[in-house]
Amino acid sequence: MVLTAYIHLTCPHSRELLALLDQTGLRESTVVVDAGNTPFDTFRHGVLSVPSLFADNNLVASGTFEPERLRNYLSLFTPVIPGDETLFHGMINAATDNVGIAAYLYLYEEPGILFQNPDYLLAASGLIWIAVRDRDGFLGKLRALAESNLPGFLIEKPHLFYKVIALNFLREVYWATGQTPDENKMRELYTPEMFAHWLFIRPAVGRIGIRTESASGTIPSKARAVWDYMLGNLSELWPIVRKTA
Repeated sequence: MVLTAYIHLTCPHSRELLALLDQTGLRESTVVVDAGNTPFDTFRHGVLSVPSLFADNNLVASGTFEPERLRNYLSLFTPVIPGDETLFHGMINAATDNVGIAAYLYLYEEPGILFQNPDYLLAASGLIWIAVRDRDGFLGKLRALAESNLPGFLIEKPHLFYKVIALNFLREVYWATGQTPDENKMRELYTPEMFAHWLFIRPAVGRIGIRTESASGTIPSKARAVWDYMLGNLSELWPIVRKTA
C-alpha cells in the first residue's frame, strides 16, 4: 500500500497532515509531493485541493480533514514490514480463505496462482495495510517467499489445506442432502474416486484454474489423503459445517 500526500508548504492543513504522518510513524514511507513545485503532475492526478492523501489510488483525505478520524484510519497501516514468517503466514491465510485457491495450491504446489490477483492476496492476507513505496517490489518479495516456503509447509502442515477442502466438500453434501452423514453413509454416497474428481474440478469452478496434464499423476494420492482426513474427522467437521452452511 502506497501513501501519497499532495501538500503545499504555505497551507496550514498541509502542515497538519505532515505532523499527523509523523505522529503515526508513516512519514518516511509516504510519498510527499509539493504541489507548488509540481502543479501539472498534481492536476493530472485529480488533486483539487491540498492537502490530499491517497492510499494507492484511493483518495482518503482532501482539504480540511478531521484529525482523529484520519488518525484512526492511519492506525490500520504499519510502516514496518514484518518478518518473513509473518508475511508467509499472511499468504497462507489468503490461500486457505478460498477453497479454489487452496485446492489448486495443494494439488499443484504452484505459488504463482496467488499472484494472479494481487489485490485479493493483499486484502485477504491483511498485508494491504503495510505502507510500502514499491508495491511491485513488495509483491516480488512475497512471491519469492511463497516459492521457497510452500513446498516445505505442505509437507509439515498439510492439515490446514485438508481442513478447508474437506469443509467445503461437506458443506456441499449438507446443502444437497440436508443431512450430516456418518462415515458409513458417506462411503455409500461417495467413493474416493468421486471425491478426487470433485477436487480436480473445484479450482476451475472457482475460476482459479485447472491443469489437465497433471491430473493422472497428482490427483489420486493427494485426493485420498484429504478423503481419509475428512472421514476420520467428521465429528469435528460437521458442527462447523452446520454453523456456516
